[in-house]
Amino acid sequence: QIDPTGSVYFNLATAYLANRQTKKARTAALEFAGRRKGEARGLELVGDTYFAENDWQHALDQYLRAEKLLRPNQAHDQVQLSIRLGKTYRRLPSNGTQNLSLAIEKLSTAWSSNPTSLELATELGAAYLEARQDAKATQLTDKVLAAPELGKAPADQHAAIAALAGKALFNQHKLKEARARFEAA
Repeated sequence: QIDPTGSVYFNLATAYLANRQTKKARTAALEFAGRRKGEARGLELVGDTYFAENDWQHALDQYLRAEKLLRPNQAHDQVQLSIRLGKTYRRLPSNGTQNLSLAIEKLSTAWSSNPTSLELATELGAAYLEARQDAKATQLTDKVLAAPELGKAPADQHAAIAALAGKALFNQHKLKEARARFEAA
């Protein structure tokens, strides 16, 4: 009653989601989305609750609704939503290569805007491997492995990138290079 903008519901939903209480998070996110009908953030948060429950189709539906509400001046929000969409498309059941192509498209868009994100590089590299685009995965991992940001990254992220590089090289029958990457991982 004190906060007519509903910000408290957004914060509450975020807190519930961080504590893996997805049903309570969804209730609060829906309340926020109801108070701010023209904003994408509420629908993104509802999609995040479904994503946390591995309900990929409902998460995708919410993210696509949120994408329609984004304005052209919200570039950062568009990148974040592209990441969410890419991850969701990757996890949807396969319908040929359409979902994987959409995932690569969304993740590539996000990567071009944020080329220092190791999480994003890992998702995009895995999508390339699933699509059997091993050369693109190798190019991506080579860029990431040569970047100075990787030295500051936690060991598990470094290992994930090196393992992706190894898989891509192995699929291209470059066994010596693949072995070196796997050993580094």
